[in-house]
Amino acid sequence: MNSTAESICKNIVSIFALIVIAAFPFVLYSDCDAEAAVYSNTEKIYLKDITPILYELSEVGKSVSEKAVSLQNTTSDVCSYEFGYYQGIVESLRVRLNSVPAPPRIVNVQSTALLAIGDYISGLSLYTRACTEPDYNMKAKMGYDGRQRLIDADIKIRQVNKLIMNPQVQSRAAAAPDNRIAQMCASTWPA
Repeated sequence: MNSTAESICKNIVSIFALIVIAAFPFVLYSDCDAEAAVYSNTEKIYLKDITPILYELSEVGKSVSEKAVSLQNTTSDVCSYEFGYYQGIVESLRVRLNSVPAPPRIVNVQSTALLAIGDYISGLSLYTRACTEPDYNMKAKMGYDGRQRLIDADIKIRQVNKLIMNPQVQSRAAAAPDNRIAQMCASTWPA
């Protein structure tokens, strides 16, 4: 197989993986009363407010996954416009997510989701730049790096889902403050 076909095959495999990952439902509401009682009313309202944002992100992920390979084989104008369009949507989702204040006990949900969105924007930006790159080796590298960023984003979105499903883990983690910065400063500047 030549390097173009290998690159396309790798993209297809990764895209199918992204479809599977991005299509998972965010299970925030359950029939089990025990799970529903885990959150305070403020936390439930927060989760209700961010659910559409996370859902839209997964829909963008599915759409990008379905079109990524074909877009990279179109004209550079069409390719860069489409990836730029998706990037704009994800950036607007970041703004919307930032507008919803997270309750203290589940702030990890929001920060992890924002990291995922950042990875997504970075990946889409690399895909957009790859559309107009004349050097094939550089274009293939940008496509590969973009795909890796999208995979990283999907891993973080799965972490968000775990954080939502296991709020006790977050409260234990929040109980132990991270003093690494204070320790580093004290060792670097003892005075």
